[in-house]
Order: sequence, then structure tokens, then C-alpha cells
Amino acid sequence: METETNPLFKISGKLTEEDYVRLCRFLVRGQGKGRRSFIIYTCIFSVFLLLCIIAYPFLPEKNVVFLLCPFIVLAMYLWAMTIGLDRRSARTYRKNKLQADLEFNLSLFEDHYEGASEFGYDNIPYEKLYKIFDTPTNIYLMLAPGQATVLRKEDLPEGALEFIRQIKEKYHL
Repeated sequence: METETNPLFKISGKLTEEDYVRLCRFLVRGQGKGRRSFIIYTCIFSVFLLLCIIAYPFLPEKNVVFLLCPFIVLAMYLWAMTIGLDRRSARTYRKNKLQADLEFNLSLFEDHYEGASEFGYDNIPYEKLYKIFDTPTNIYLMLAPGQATVLRKEDLPEGALEFIRQIKEKYHL
């Protein structure tokens, strides 16, 4: 059941694989605990590597494998957090028959937004949003720490981006 007043902005969009992979990458590496974990683990591996390099001259047997192991572990970790993450995200997107290429319509009102797709209808007050993230390519209206409505900036009508930024500021999101 739609609100009887006219929306300030209407947005039509589609959740693409590229947008989903960007969202997953952002959630794991771009914000909050994911970014902190990435930095902490990279620092730990770097310290471990440095300790191995310092200890190498004092080893009774000079074994090159001793020096290669930290590099291999660091390379595997960085691969898992970059290419591996993108591959897993794309695979998850393709397996999700409900959200893959899901087309939706969003109406932005003064105090809430309404979303509609072939699977249902949402009426979400802005004060109930977890956060709003503004990236160079997308806006993420976070419903929970791992759940978001993805809006491509290129699909936003004129003035909608500024309105969303005002909502973010007004509700401290």
C-alpha cells in the first residue's frame, strides 16, 4: 500500500553483479571492522615477516624456505581479501535467484522511503536505517550491518544525491 502523498524523488534501479561485488568489497574492506581487520592482519603479517628476516642470519642452517613462508602466507591473505573476495561475492550473487538482476523502484519521501520489486514492498523510515554510505559510485542505504539497498549514483535523478546526504546528516547516519 503506497503512501498517498507524492514522493520527492523516484528512482528505478537494478541490482547487478558488479554492484553486489562492490557492496561486498565495501562491507569487508571499506568500513568499520572489516577495514580494521584488514589493516591489523596486514600489519601482523608484516611484523612476522620482519621478525623472520631479522632471525634469518642467526639460524644454524640458512634455509630460504624459512624466508619464503611469510611471503607466501601474506600473498595468500592479500589474494583472499581482494581477488578471492570478488570471486566469492560474484558466485554468491549468481546463486541467489531472488536478488540476481532484481529490478526495483524506490520513492524517496521527506521522512521515509518506499521500495517495490516483484517480490514485495517496503516502507522504511529513515530513522530506522542503520547507516548511509556514500561511495564514489554508489549510495548504500544500510538496513543492517550486512544488508543494504544499493543505489547507483548515475541512476539518481537531479537533486536526489543532495537529498540523501541531507538525510544522512539529519538522522546522523
